Amino acid sequence: RFLSLKTRQAFVSRFDRFTVGGGPDSIAVLDQRVTVRRGFASAVSLSDSRRAFGWLNVSPGVNANVVVFDFDEQGHRIVPAATWSSQLALSSTAYGTFKPPLPGLVGLRHIVAPSVSFSYSPDFSNLQYTDSLGRRRERFNSFGGIGISGFRSANMNFSLDQRFQVKWRRGDQVTRLDNLLSWTTAGYFNFLYREAHQKHGLSPLSSAIRLQPPGLVSADVNGTVDVYEGRPLRNLGYNVGMNLASSGAKRAPAALAVDQTVRRSDIAPEEDFRENWRLSLAYSYSGGYAGPSWSSQKTANAVLSYSFSPNWQFDYSTAFDFTRSEVLSQRFSLTRRIHCWDAVFTRSFTPGGEAEYYFRLGIRDQREVYIERGTRVQSFGGIQ
Repeated sequence: RFLSLKTRQAFVSRFDRFTVGGGPDSIAVLDQRVTVRRGFASAVSLSDSRRAFGWLNVSPGVNANVVVFDFDEQGHRIVPAATWSSQLALSSTAYGTFKPPLPGLVGLRHIVAPSVSFSYSPDFSNLQYTDSLGRRRERFNSFGGIGISGFRSANMNFSLDQRFQVKWRRGDQVTRLDNLLSWTTAGYFNFLYREAHQKHGLSPLSSAIRLQPPGLVSADVNGTVDVYEGRPLRNLGYNVGMNLASSGAKRAPAALAVDQTVRRSDIAPEEDFRENWRLSLAYSYSGGYAGPSWSSQKTANAVLSYSFSPNWQFDYSTAFDFTRSEVLSQRFSLTRRIHCWDAVFTRSFTPGGEAEYYFRLGIRDQREVYIERGTRVQSFGGIQ
């Protein structure tokens, strides 16, 4: 990549002072500063990926960055500079199959996928210089994305992914669930933590768990553990969602609906209409140490959609803060289908704020033809 960058910038060169009406006054005189920078940058990488011993994935690699500047801060012209770094990634996968004595359960598989990667880059002292006052300064100034930096680093990143797969039988039908439970733990270690004036080289460990059973409920849990702290669990959060519907369970995660418009598919045609409803519930918790004590926040939200005729649909959503025991928001929406038109009226309420409304009347097959009044994007008390 080659770049030639010319910049013209105004600056105040002086102030001309004079007297107007017997009083002092002044005017700023502007001048212009023109700078021209040119540079060349190239990135080169070489990597490999192969399997060792039949079970270990090995991926080494090396990267190089080459930059040619038009000048440096020491006054040299046409100055080249280069840096390099290397990495090595190792990973593998192991699994075991079990058959617990449970009715209908055909098998349970536990998959473990550990991975670790090492990265190293040396210190490039030629990218800095010592000025007349003995201070270390950068030798090159970056511009327009042309730049280079080289600091010594030596890190190790590691992770452990686990999955539980289930296969069960119901009559003559066998169902397989590939991701009943997934669990990921990750962290890193800085081999040069003493040079960085850190107390420890090992970072806090982050962990995330997702449970997706076939049915009404799904759950996510995440947290951070610091093994050097007296209370290792530093933060914890989880979210539990449930979806109910007149036509059966829905596995989509519960969420607070914020769309103010109506899609054509939201209301069934009259000849195919069947009275139906959908209810989504969600509860979330987040807590952690912001200081010496643990603080947390607990929130729940609910979304209800009810089609009680071929041309009418009612929607309601609310959010509740269990921490402060107050309602965060409420929203009511009524949709009317009129021949080729859709009419939507929405009313929302938030504590400490004004009630908002939104009305829209538009042609169903020509979305660009409509009239509207009120607030299109309404606030929802902190949950968006």
